[in-house]
Amino acid sequence: MLRNQALRTAKTSPEGGTDEAVFASKATRHAHRCRQSAKTLPPMIGVRDDDTEFGKHMAALSDEPLVDPLDRALDERETLLRLCMYAYDRARSTGVTERLEEGMNSIGVAALRPRGEPFDPSRHEAGGTVHTADHTLDGLIAETETLGFADRGRMLRPPVVVVYRLDSGTANSPHD
Repeated sequence: MLRNQALRTAKTSPEGGTDEAVFASKATRHAHRCRQSAKTLPPMIGVRDDDTEFGKHMAALSDEPLVDPLDRALDERETLLRLCMYAYDRARSTGVTERLEEGMNSIGVAALRPRGEPFDPSRHEAGGTVHTADHTLDGLIAETETLGFADRGRMLRPPVVVVYRLDSGTANSPHD
């Protein structure tokens, strides 16, 4: 605001410059005073500088280790994702489940619906079987009971699936 006033009036100062130059010199002096007073302030809390008396005092007051902000953010993300999966499992509204799935997908969390894929115990949890007479369906996933989730390829929770099993009375080979 002072700078705008100086530019509008543009008077000549006794030193032969404009008010803008006077303003600039005042701003420089003010900035210098702020830097000088900042040197006398203690360091910010949460920043450990054990070389200073303040840092040693703060370290002695707290038994808690300082947490890296990135680690903390990742832990909080993990907690929020678990909460979203919990809410998804209990939501009764299709609109709510769609919105939760959309939101999770927007941050890199994919819903896993492996219908029609071969059952793989390292990636799926078997929740049951359904009998089939079609030998081409044997071992494939018939449906997903509980949705699974993966965060950028890292499995958060495997899907619980129902797997097709060939009826024992129709276990003939496809070439018979």
